[in-house]
Amino acid sequence: MSQSGFDAAIAIPLKQSQLRETIERAAALAQRRAESAASAPAVAVEPPQRLWSRCHVLLAEDNPINLEVSARMLRKLGCQVDVASDGEEAVQAAMRRRYDIIFMDCQMPGMDGFAATRAIRERLPGDRSAPIVALTASALASDREECLEAGMDDFLGKPVRLEAFEAMLLKWLGGQEMVADSKPDSPLLFDPRAIREISQLGRDGEENLLDRFIELFDVETQKRIAALREALDSGRAEAVWPIAHSMKGACRNIGAMAMGEECETLESSAMHGDLAGARESIERIEELFERSLEAMKRERGADF
Repeated sequence: MSQSGFDAAIAIPLKQSQLRETIERAAALAQRRAESAASAPAVAVEPPQRLWSRCHVLLAEDNPINLEVSARMLRKLGCQVDVASDGEEAVQAAMRRRYDIIFMDCQMPGMDGFAATRAIRERLPGDRSAPIVALTASALASDREECLEAGMDDFLGKPVRLEAFEAMLLKWLGGQEMVADSKPDSPLLFDPRAIREISQLGRDGEENLLDRFIELFDVETQKRIAALREALDSGRAEAVWPIAHSMKGACRNIGAMAMGEECETLESSAMHGDLAGARESIERIEELFERSLEAMKRERGADF
């Protein structure tokens, strides 16, 4: 009986004395099990900061806002992070030291993430080749297939949230499956969760972190809008879509969701040579930029 998982048995026909004796034995057995469980040593669950305290991460991203936000998220999880602003820097970093995992933006100036991944795979032996996770704002199946064909192992959709980084680290370094989806559900004007999350990335004693990010978003966006207008005025649609692509990820990382959606529309228009549609998108982007900036500043005054 014990091999079948039963602790006791009563023969039929049932006798009252047998029933009472069996109940008493079962109660005693339950008590012993409870005492044994209470005396067993507790299993310690490592917090993320300790779990990945020895994890060396390479983060390749050309957009300064995305780079700063993502690096802080990974450091908050306990990782040791090196950064690269383009594909060539990423390849050089991967040659210099061994990383546990690499997060690679797909669209970067010069050598993009695909070319950088191919170079790393070609130059490094298998035992030194870390998992490479693509960071992409595209949800197209063809783009994801391109990531895998280039030698990448997985991909994360932008904007990447803290829990998505944590899930990917668990998947590749902790042997657990992906538990989070980083793709936003809808293009709201502004998602306050983004800057609330950013506000928690500061180190002890670090002040005005959120102010720095908002100022960086303001300055960088104005520069990129000016570059977009210059490219359109000269009829260079091919120069528009890379800027729009970079802006798309930065907007979503800081919570400007509707603006990020319009940047995606601009990117598509430019890639198809639709200059008239691109001009309309830039007008909407400028309007959404002002509204998003105001929303950020209002949220900045909230009590986190």
